[in-house]
Amino acid sequence: MAGVTYYRGETIITGLADTAGLEMVKGAANSLDGQFDKIQGGVQTAADSLLFAFAQQTVSDDDSVEKLLVNIFKQASNSGLSDIYMGHEATGKLSDGVGWKEPEGYDARIRPWYKQAVAAGKGAVIFTDPYVNANTKNTVISAATPLYDDAGKLLGVLTGDMDVAAMNDFVVSLRVFGKGSGLMVLKSGILASYHVKEDVMKANIASDSKFPEPLRNIAKKMVAGETGYETYAYQGEDRQMFYAPTQRGFALGILFPVSEITAMVHALTFVLLAIAAIALLV
Repeated sequence: MAGVTYYRGETIITGLADTAGLEMVKGAANSLDGQFDKIQGGVQTAADSLLFAFAQQTVSDDDSVEKLLVNIFKQASNSGLSDIYMGHEATGKLSDGVGWKEPEGYDARIRPWYKQAVAAGKGAVIFTDPYVNANTKNTVISAATPLYDDAGKLLGVLTGDMDVAAMNDFVVSLRVFGKGSGLMVLKSGILASYHVKEDVMKANIASDSKFPEPLRNIAKKMVAGETGYETYAYQGEDRQMFYAPTQRGFALGILFPVSEITAMVHALTFVLLAIAAIALLV
């Protein structure tokens, strides 16, 4: 029994790890998509409330819009939003649900979230890549949608921010059999979440030479939206990468040290040898 376990155990446990790792990373991607759906729903609900107020002419200037956004934010904060604000097309000014006042010369119309939302078209909700919020100084992902009146005139862009700190903790804590760590990759290949903090939002796992070629090739499959798992060597250690895409264009991965499989086989074999020895003595 000990001999069979030693020679067959690694194959069996490897198969279990492959199945568990793939299901884990798929489940994590679905979990993130669920969080993004909540953010999108909160922004869409707020947009409907604003458009109704504009149609009823209960809001018109920046201050009245901001007062309404303050009330909306109190109700929408439980959806995961850390801020909600509107950039006005006519003036470029900002109405903020937490009362932040933009600095002199601020123009919302030139901000990336504003341009991306307008380019996406009426009714669309876009998600930005992570960036540092000018108000909170925290790294956020923004969900933005353009607002048009009944005549088709662009009124501005409504945006909700999601603080990514909790999301980063969730991603990095991903494990297979309690071992390894998770990462998240942007469509550009930049690492958005990673256990090496110095590489977050700086290193490109798909192109930087600091990463081995097999890992860069895996990263290219990740940003292409593929799902799977592959083994590669890095820093003298064989690792398994399980990866799956999210619906918003980000890719999740879980790094698992292959040596853990050998350790589990040895541990199981040792237990069986101990049992066999005791049986022989008895």
